[in-house]
Amino acid sequence: MVEDTFKANVSSIKISMHDNFSFEVTVLCICRGVVSFLGIIGSSLTIRTFVAMGLKDGVTLSFLFLSVSDLLYLISITAASVSYIFLSIELLSHFAVYFPVDPYGVNKYFINTASGFFANTVLTITFLSIARCLSVARPMWFRRELGTRKTAVVFITTSALFCVTTSIPVLSWMGIIPLHDARLNVTRPTFWISPNRKWATYVIWPVRDTALPFAVQLVLIVCALTMRKFLKSALKFRQKHTTSRVVPALRILPKHHSVDHTGKILVQTGVTLSGKELQIIQQMFVLSVLFIVASVPKVYFNTAKLIFPEFSLDGKYGRLYECMDVTKDAFQMLYSCGNTFIYYRYNSKFRALFWRQ
Repeated sequence: MVEDTFKANVSSIKISMHDNFSFEVTVLCICRGVVSFLGIIGSSLTIRTFVAMGLKDGVTLSFLFLSVSDLLYLISITAASVSYIFLSIELLSHFAVYFPVDPYGVNKYFINTASGFFANTVLTITFLSIARCLSVARPMWFRRELGTRKTAVVFITTSALFCVTTSIPVLSWMGIIPLHDARLNVTRPTFWISPNRKWATYVIWPVRDTALPFAVQLVLIVCALTMRKFLKSALKFRQKHTTSRVVPALRILPKHHSVDHTGKILVQTGVTLSGKELQIIQQMFVLSVLFIVASVPKVYFNTAKLIFPEFSLDGKYGRLYECMDVTKDAFQMLYSCGNTFIYYRYNSKFRALFWRQ
């Protein structure tokens, strides 16, 4: 009885995959696999660089944790892309060429594993955004409480437990078991989905993969606006208490200088933001924009699955579902690959050590 249920599920999946297969998705998977492989190299160098910088504070330790999460995510995406290419070979050859293990099942395992790692990335970027915001708004409290290694370790442990807890049910409700395929006339490990996996559709995916990224988008925007407000206040304070010194009058006035009633020039200091403050604003803005762009497709994709029952692999819009599924993963993959460039651009110490590894 159980084996018959397995066979029915497998048959349904195979038919839907054959009907929804598109050459465009295969090309996208090839491009995604190449880029994610390059991202693996970049993330590996990033991890080595952060270790070389020294893990003396909680923020650097959290950035290292984020890089490890990106690396594991990119490895999973690369494996999923390769397995989809194998699946495409089977479908294009009408199973004249087939592999010892069902490529579709391998693909889905790695895709769901990657989702858990990306959830870890979502939580880490939230923690870092709040930390950066408080380092400007409440610098003394930040150094004493949130910026410590102990706080970072507590966060890392909590984040990892959350991701493992939400990933285990999803992965346990699917399987790759030996079954006979009549079209191939062979028995091989084949993909199977448990009926209990519907809980993932109504509980885990709406919370972890839809609500969480959307909430983080709002947090990033609030943090960016808060940092801007406090930095502007700090600038006004410096301008109000700026020091002035008198120098002999010149024929051409330097920029940002003024002349008093005696004809002497007042040289003002502290009129512009420092380089470090500008880097904080720019890094926060770039991270926020990139994350929002990367997470929006995933939010819409999972929302559509909840609202439209036919938007599923074996539904009326199965082909669109498969295309959107690969596209949302591609956006997330580009975000994980791009983090290395952001660190290099806005962290002078990271930049100095990057090429020495």
